[in-house]
Amino acid sequence: MKNKYLLLPLFLFATILVKAQIPNASFENWDTINNTCNSWYSLNDAFGFTNTSRENISVDGNYSIGLVSLSVPGFGIVPGLATTGVLNTLTNTVEGGYATNERPDSLIGFVKEDVLSGDTSSALVIVYHHGTTSQEIGRGGIYFTGVTTGFRRFSFPINYTSSLSTDTILIILSGGRLASVSAGSKITIDQLSYFPSSGTGINLPLQQEISVYQTPSDIVVEHAENNSQIQLLDINGRVVSKNEMNINTTNLMNGMYFLQITNSNYETYSKKLIIQH
Repeated sequence: MKNKYLLLPLFLFATILVKAQIPNASFENWDTINNTCNSWYSLNDAFGFTNTSRENISVDGNYSIGLVSLSVPGFGIVPGLATTGVLNTLTNTVEGGYATNERPDSLIGFVKEDVLSGDTSSALVIVYHHGTTSQEIGRGGIYFTGVTTGFRRFSFPINYTSSLSTDTILIILSGGRLASVSAGSKITIDQLSYFPSSGTGINLPLQQEISVYQTPSDIVVEHAENNSQIQLLDINGRVVSKNEMNINTTNLMNGMYFLQITNSNYETYSKKLIIQH
């Protein structure tokens, strides 16, 4: 059975800390004739679109990858897409991933954001185990909703629901979303790695410092810096609350939400929350 992930608004979501290798994680290697990034599949490969590009800026190196949403006749708003899997154009799903037995704790990277107001871009990791049947055993992700003048560091945990071994990891990066009403949202991504990294072993102090808990009517954030950016997003990536340490959920619909907190060092904390009245 193939791994499948619907190419719809990207839904975000026993750990062993390991070193793992992401193919072409610094986006240095490109097929410049076809304008495609080696080891990463894009809509450039499937349709010849130009919404995935080699960018001549980098955190450490020469290049990064740019992903921008386009308005395409007959398709509507098409997000920029880069994935370690492959797009099945018949079923409109991303399938597969790259083979590995690693079980990473978190994904770390650098992003330059130019996202239109009301739109979102995203990064997603899905971990699979293939046995008698194929099943997802871990997932993590983050939304990008802002505008930055340069690269900032981001990180998010991968949450595991099973102790089964890993054999495939699927990473999906998206500039914009299919539900967008306007084209032009762009993210530029560089220097992906897992925690701990293959270099200095980056830690995640923000994940350790912040605490979040829920009451029947509130989401309460504690120990975040006073100037942190706090956003609560619904499953479609819409911001429903911004910069509140005590978020009243009385008027929010039941369902899955995603809390993102970014501090002054551009470290990002992400947490999946379920609201059920």
